[in-house]
Amino acid sequence: MQIPLFRERVTPNAASYLLPLLAGLGFTAVFLPLIAEMAILVGFVALGTVLGLQIGLSPVIVLTATHLYVGKARIERSHLGGAEVLSGSAKRNALGVELDARSYMKIQGSAPQVLRVEILDSEDPAPYWIFSTRRGAEILAALA
Repeated sequence: MQIPLFRERVTPNAASYLLPLLAGLGFTAVFLPLIAEMAILVGFVALGTVLGLQIGLSPVIVLTATHLYVGKARIERSHLGGAEVLSGSAKRNALGVELDARSYMKIQGSAPQVLRVEILDSEDPAPYWIFSTRRGAEILAALA
């Protein structure tokens, strides 16, 4: 892969990190009566596993001079049309009533914005890509 012009891992918001903590505490509570000596270790392993999965499975956006990567999908920049950043009610509508089922989506629920990029390739069945971002203005500037 080339040198990225833009890179973002769209991680969950701060409140989402309570889930790994609760998983760790839950596993500790379950294993405490069974193996008290190892209960805390099991809790830390559960916390680390859930935290690692939460961060590791977060969508990654990479923009190079020639390609746009969103998650495992890749498209040449020459096939990209107009792009727009949506937030608030425009985001809700774009992901709800206005959503085209053929579009490529990569959504991280707690991200405040989505970017919708038109696809110009006539061979591609997706009319647009729509994906979550926290830095919409930056990626829009890098796409220009």
